[in-house]
Amino acid sequence: MASTRQHLTDSLQCPICKDLLTKPKLLPCSHTFCEGCLTQVHSTQAWRDQIPCPVCRSVAHVSNNNVSYFPTNQIAKSLVEDIKERSDKKRSTDSTSSGQRCTVCDDDDDQGLATFYCQHCSEFLCDSCLEQHNRFRKNVFHKLVSARDIASGEIRIQLACPEHPRELQQFACITCLVRTCCRCLEVGHQHDGHEIVGIEQCDKWLKEVVDSLPEEVEQKTALIQSHSSFVKEQIGIVQNIIGQQRQEMKNFYEGAHKHLREWKDHMVKECDTYERSLCKSLEDIIQCQDDLLDNLQAKVSVVTEECTSQRKDPPLSERVARVKELQALVVRANPDASPAESITLRAKSLTFHQVQTVFWLPDRWVRE
Repeated sequence: MASTRQHLTDSLQCPICKDLLTKPKLLPCSHTFCEGCLTQVHSTQAWRDQIPCPVCRSVAHVSNNNVSYFPTNQIAKSLVEDIKERSDKKRSTDSTSSGQRCTVCDDDDDQGLATFYCQHCSEFLCDSCLEQHNRFRKNVFHKLVSARDIASGEIRIQLACPEHPRELQQFACITCLVRTCCRCLEVGHQHDGHEIVGIEQCDKWLKEVVDSLPEEVEQKTALIQSHSSFVKEQIGIVQNIIGQQRQEMKNFYEGAHKHLREWKDHMVKECDTYERSLCKSLEDIIQCQDDLLDNLQAKVSVVTEECTSQRKDPPLSERVARVKELQALVVRANPDASPAESITLRAKSLTFHQVQTVFWLPDRWVRE
């Protein structure tokens, strides 16, 4: 239906101005235009006794050089007047109504403006649907209120009781947090100190609570944001402290590593010095013994040569003296291991003392 109405409206538009036809004039080619639009087109023509159709371009003769002599399209004129009358009536009705559409009409496009609201049916009703509603005998007890009063807030929407459909939920039990009608109130909410208030009072209280919530939420938001900013500052402080400790730790261990390397180099040099000194002492012992052997061998060679030689040059006393000297030298040539052992003991007495390393851990110092 809506598409048909729209198609009809489109067919009544002037092809030139695209508005509803005004004084529709019918050309011989069956195309219709506003008289004013045709006059403007005719005024641009060189030949005043003719005019081309703006749609199909067929040329039409203009009597007395005036487009008003073209016949009026009476059907189009009647339809346009009807549409304008309907539109004016609708605007008039809209200006005096609540603007709420009927919620009972089946066709969304044909929904009328609601004039009443049924509290029991929870429906907005136009005049036609209201007439149908009142035909049913069971609806005689339904409470009808003006849709304009609902829209203005003078009357609030109420709900029908599910247990007692003829009653409206006009009360609220604060203890049970439920809406209730007067019959439910008598049955289940009059004992045990239930707090009963009118539904308007309950809604007013809820509205006051809801109205105060934005300010409370804003205050709470500011408080939470302030706390979040404080926590972020603490994160920065913690990161700064840990960063300083991390740098101190790196500096400490780098210094400790440098000190250990220096101490290691020093101890290694000392070991090299002791090694050269002790080994030199042992080598000196070997050199002494080698010198003793060389001396002994030389004296043995001299004495042996004198004894085997036929020469009588050396006096006997000298020869006897050399023999005794050689004997004494042989007696003294016994090797003594004690000097070498003494030097070895000196090497063994050298003890390496490990340097204590200090490590820092949270809340305590640990030595290894």
